[in-house]
Amino acid sequence: MKKGTGWLLLGSAIVLILIIIVVKSYSSLSTLNEDVKNRESDLNVQLTRKKEQVSNLVEIGKELLSGNEEILNEIGNVNEKITSGKIKDKSKNNDDLSTLLNKLFESVNPELLKDEKINVSIDEILSTEKRINNAKNNYNKVVEDYNSKVGSFPSSIIASIRGFSKKDIFDVSVVIKDLRESEE
Repeated sequence: MKKGTGWLLLGSAIVLILIIIVVKSYSSLSTLNEDVKNRESDLNVQLTRKKEQVSNLVEIGKELLSGNEEILNEIGNVNEKITSGKIKDKSKNNDDLSTLLNKLFESVNPELLKDEKINVSIDEILSTEKRINNAKNNYNKVVEDYNSKVGSFPSSIIASIRGFSKKDIFDVSVVIKDLRESEE
């Protein structure tokens, strides 16, 4: 074998390895990006569910929770925004809504919390909160994997060339309290 042929084979092998690395990195980033989109969609489904349930509670509340019109209006306003904007906005709006719901539940007469309509509505919201927490955990796990991939070499080079950027996590810092448990 001639000396030039050996260098040509070595150069071809190096180029082939680089192509494989680039294709594998891009494929991995694309797959993780799709996973993030799917998990965000799951999260949006649960936030939409919460939005509908809170709207129902506000409607019921107008009938039964007189004296709390101001907070019901605030809840209605924040509730309309819960599914809007980027993930950070949704996270903040979710926390704001949960804070307002806690404030409402703390301010109402404990006897009203025993009303069947209110009870069913609260149960549905609390159940959805658990679903949001599960969707949040699934979303954040995929985002952590994705962000790790975007930040590591050689994927970081491919990410910057192809426009893959780090994603925000969905942070929940306020949990709706079930005040009915403390009264039993």
